[in-house]
Amino acid sequence: MRVTPTTEVRLEGEYGENSRMSGFANISDSFGGWDGVTTFDAPITATPANANARGVGRNAAAGYYVYAPASGVNGVMNYQNSAITLGAGANTQVPIAGQFFTGASINSANADLLNSLGLPDGRFENAIRGSSFRLPGREFSPSFDAPVFWQRFHDVALYINHSVGQNLFFELAADRNYSFRAAEITLNRGLVNTLIDINRNLPNGQPNPNFLQPYSEAVRHQNPRENEALNLRGAVAYVKSTAIGDFKFNTLFGRNDQKNKGRLTLLGARLNADPRRWSLEDLIRYRYYWNQADRPLPQLTKIQLIDPTTGLNREITPFYTHDTSRPEVNSDAESTYNYALAAVNGQFFKHRLVVLGAVRFDDYRNEVFYNSHIRDYPTNWDGNTLIFKPAAPGDYLGLTYTPKDAAGNATGPSTPAEKRPRDAAGNRLAQYGSDRFQDDFSPPPIEGSKTTFSTGAVYHTTSWVSIYGNYAQTYNLPAVVPTLEGTPLPATVSEGVDAGLRFNLFKQRLRISLNRYFSKEDNQASSAPANTGGAMNAIINANAIGDFSAEGRNVRGLEPLPSVFTDRRQQKANGYEFEAVANLSRSWRLSANFAIARAYATNAGVLTAAYIDRNLATFRQIVQDAGGLIDANNLATLDTSVPVDRRSPDVNSAVTNWNTLIAARAGIVSGTVVTQDTQSANLFVDYTIPEGRLKGLRMGLGGRYRGRTVIGNRGADTIVNAANPAQAIDDPNVSGYTPIFAPGYWLGTATLGYNWRVNKKRTIAFNLRVENLFDESDVVYINTTLRPRNGDVTNPSRVSTPNAYWYQMPRSYTFSVTVPL
Repeated sequence: MRVTPTTEVRLEGEYGENSRMSGFANISDSFGGWDGVTTFDAPITATPANANARGVGRNAAAGYYVYAPASGVNGVMNYQNSAITLGAGANTQVPIAGQFFTGASINSANADLLNSLGLPDGRFENAIRGSSFRLPGREFSPSFDAPVFWQRFHDVALYINHSVGQNLFFELAADRNYSFRAAEITLNRGLVNTLIDINRNLPNGQPNPNFLQPYSEAVRHQNPRENEALNLRGAVAYVKSTAIGDFKFNTLFGRNDQKNKGRLTLLGARLNADPRRWSLEDLIRYRYYWNQADRPLPQLTKIQLIDPTTGLNREITPFYTHDTSRPEVNSDAESTYNYALAAVNGQFFKHRLVVLGAVRFDDYRNEVFYNSHIRDYPTNWDGNTLIFKPAAPGDYLGLTYTPKDAAGNATGPSTPAEKRPRDAAGNRLAQYGSDRFQDDFSPPPIEGSKTTFSTGAVYHTTSWVSIYGNYAQTYNLPAVVPTLEGTPLPATVSEGVDAGLRFNLFKQRLRISLNRYFSKEDNQASSAPANTGGAMNAIINANAIGDFSAEGRNVRGLEPLPSVFTDRRQQKANGYEFEAVANLSRSWRLSANFAIARAYATNAGVLTAAYIDRNLATFRQIVQDAGGLIDANNLATLDTSVPVDRRSPDVNSAVTNWNTLIAARAGIVSGTVVTQDTQSANLFVDYTIPEGRLKGLRMGLGGRYRGRTVIGNRGADTIVNAANPAQAIDDPNVSGYTPIFAPGYWLGTATLGYNWRVNKKRTIAFNLRVENLFDESDVVYINTTLRPRNGDVTNPSRVSTPNAYWYQMPRSYTFSVTVPL
């Protein structure tokens, strides 16, 4: 709305809801160790002595509740003591393709069914021979028939623009944004894992209609998030021409306030008298068989719980309970950012020289409150209301305590008070009742201010050649993802320099740009080193020998880590860029670009490495508690002296992940490593028919190349020890500085367009776009894992091998019609 000739008010609003379904390509193996013969008629109360050789185990956990709509049971049933299959090579006593592996884990159990390199052929032959399992195609996904993500959002923005004469301009703006998002993360919390049902009958004795069928199951996990943001912004611009040049002055200032809520909930029966256990046990798993025509995901209300183990059937109402196993998964965060920017653009010598300069000031404050330790909750907790840790005190970083015995007598010198000592159940130890520890509180706020600068110039030496250069500092706001210490990283400033040449040739029919750039950033936030977080949490969540609880964990007091955490590094990058656009004729146009990018990181993963080193002795104890042996070379194996029926249900996972963690730690080096060394290119040509009945029809064809990418390093590679062929030693020819690359790929694109002029005032545009024109289907690997050399499981040496992957989007067609109103 134009209030006056020089004042305009604009109000904009948006509301939207969306949801989407999603499958997953990575389906993992928890059945390849099965002999293809062993089955059971009823639940087994004791694991057979030769269970590993037969590739079977049992759900020994009490209260293993399963909702399986394809079973014919209208309710939730306790599958305690039902038999399960084991993955190929789950431990050294479980075969893979008819052999037993030697040395460290070969990472075959839970490996992808498809495209897993470095493993022997035929590892699924027994399953194919003895069950309904057949290797799926890449189009198959066992995910459920329901959305995995849904969102509701609204946004309101108000703009006021005012001008004074032809030189001075003002703008005030306000924006209010709200969004609610929820994700069903059940997919990556177990549903990717495949077993084979080797139980002839259901736990209640009824015939099993899915006998020898592959299946997957997982506890329902939902991840709701709520975000609110209020933005206020002002801007002033002044334009002035003088005898020495033309100038533009700009200022921009504003404030941004954000509130973010993150939650993680799990579906359970809530049977335990202690509500603090509701998110840890009696959880309900949804089971899906591969032969199901439909895979529904109903929200369970009142339903029968059938328990053949106790003989007690009852009606229950399942509830979602906040996951209290890790504080950071339930959080409230508040952020405030204030900023001001001033910039000037000056043009001299009849616009041949353009000079730019800017200065920016940022002030920030980030504060996050995490969920309290579950054993600090009251015994009469309602299961829904979250209790957050209090704000950090002023002396948070200086907190110390004196170690004491149970009687309160000092047993050592004063030490930093990072983690509160707790018993095996997670309760506070009485002798430290008057002490304060950092993990009793939420982390202190991250706050500060930064001033950054940028400057640059363009000089048009002739009508067809220009030289340019620029130096800029960029302020990077701190990430909300915590480190392993539970605190976010502070803000950083990166610096960049780029310079180049631009050419306008043949009466501007050919435009060419050449660019060279450099950048660096200290203490850059980066993803945690690969294979560390999952491995550490798998060990932390390992039950001790004799503990068959479904959601138990270690008895050493080590708490689970954030599922996602950040680290830091010093980053440098440089590269070259070339771009050309050629108008070959009035109808033909050609565009092309090519880039070379190189990036290097120093001290990458330093926080993760320090945490591993500080807690390695405790991780070792947890693995040993679970029934693993660790030799002088840090190689973990199964302790076969522990009776099969007493072994921890998590011993195979603990042993495998110890070896994974040791290998991952070997790949974290303090020096400079290559994080990227690649090329990319795009080439596109289009033609417009200039005359005739098809005048205006546009046709285009092009290709996009993405070069090799770094997906890991060879810091954990080993070779056979010449002095002892049964043993592996470090490979001296490679190290953590030796990168592993995934190859590059080409993708084609074709376009077809036409503008139909209906009348003088209206033109309808038709456009067809074909992506991945040649249906490129190669697998793209994204990280590595250790596998036996040449797939020989009897060879104790290991080599880093491409592992997790994704597929290119198949050939797709997009047709759009634009109709002006």
